[in-house]
Amino acid sequence: MCPQQTADTTNTDRVAAVMAGSNEATVSIELLRTGSVSIDRALAYEEATNHPMPETGWFRPAEKREWVPVSAYLLEHPTGVVLVDTGWHRDVRTDERGHLGRLLGSMHETSLPAGEAVDERLAARDLAPEELMAVVITHLHPDHVSGLDHVREAPRVLVSEPELAAVGGRFS
Repeated sequence: MCPQQTADTTNTDRVAAVMAGSNEATVSIELLRTGSVSIDRALAYEEATNHPMPETGWFRPAEKREWVPVSAYLLEHPTGVVLVDTGWHRDVRTDERGHLGRLLGSMHETSLPAGEAVDERLAARDLAPEELMAVVITHLHPDHVSGLDHVREAPRVLVSEPELAAVGGRFS
């Protein structure tokens, strides 16, 4: 299980910015902590090793693993609210390997405390998925799209053409 967080218990940060050319409309960017994942350090830091596939974590000591946050972002602008990425699906709480599949489930351990799923984060802000202007997916890794089902009522989901092409256009 993920070690207890010692920092801000809300797991969110908020930044306000002024968009150029928007008559100084304020854009608020809020970091939403949507769980965490235990990965092998080789995945994040391209560690030099003789291991043929160190990023898998297979046959590597526990001290080579670390917990990293999984995040989504809520962008609030006067013209609407946009969610960027979706974090983990609630299924990882009870059936991690079933949700991720045998291969990914054997490489990573996930943590999604109560209240951190993207729909739970939105509900805590009195925001329903259908009220979002759009959901933007940065790329199609599981820690970015796993929770997409929780916001399926959003009017639009935007994914780049290269990302869709990388999965053969099969994304539902």
